[in-house]
Amino acid sequence: MKNPNIDPLAGNITNSIDQLAGNITNSIDQLAGNITNSIDQLAGNITNSIDQLAGNITNSTRHILDYKQTLIKLGLTLILPLAIGQCIQLIWSDRLKLLIPKLKLAKVSSVALLFILWCVFCNAFANKSFERISKIDFLLLITIDIVLYIGFSIILTGIARIPIEYWQFSRKDTVAIVYSSISKTIGMGIPLINALYGGQDAQIVALLALPVISYYIIQLILGSIQTVLFQHWLKRDKAPQKGLITFPPNMLKLIIEKQKIVTFV
Repeated sequence: MKNPNIDPLAGNITNSIDQLAGNITNSIDQLAGNITNSIDQLAGNITNSIDQLAGNITNSTRHILDYKQTLIKLGLTLILPLAIGQCIQLIWSDRLKLLIPKLKLAKVSSVALLFILWCVFCNAFANKSFERISKIDFLLLITIDIVLYIGFSIILTGIARIPIEYWQFSRKDTVAIVYSSISKTIGMGIPLINALYGGQDAQIVALLALPVISYYIIQLILGSIQTVLFQHWLKRDKAPQKGLITFPPNMLKLIIEKQKIVTFV
């Protein structure tokens, strides 16, 4: 005798299988559509990125290849003022010694340097340069500046004090060499950045100025510590040894006055 419950059960199973097959088919179609859309979006993003990169490279290439304009800016902002200043110091050195205290040119120079630093910080904050760089990158930048300052100080001290006759410099001259070599001012760095990258976006120029600012601040901090170390080192200086190289008095004095380390010598 035929069981009456078999036919409805078979119908339910058939309907369930049909629904499951339909759901699977719809899911596969949706998944295929999503994959297709994702591939299209990815291809579009890659194309846009390539176009933007090509445009940036083209703009950068156009800017970099403008050697004439770059050399003119460098000459007017850095080389020409430096050459004029050196010529004035060589020709009227005696008069300058009298005019500098009277006109207080040292304070004027400090105020001008402070004004440049203020402008750089204003430009950096206006373009949100400190927000564009992550904390890890900023700490890495500070670390690199510290390593560069300390590393070059040690290297220059070692080179100047190589125990070879007629090569080894005295301790006073070594201090002058170290400070003259590792000192970098924003008065030279910022005009150089503006001359090379002044035609680009102001945000890029402000971002490029961050290493100069950080190195200048680190130079002031480590230079103060270095001052104490050099003072103790010079106090333990013995009588001049044979074969030591010393700068001519006028040349050494000029270097020391420029670097403001008269205290050491």
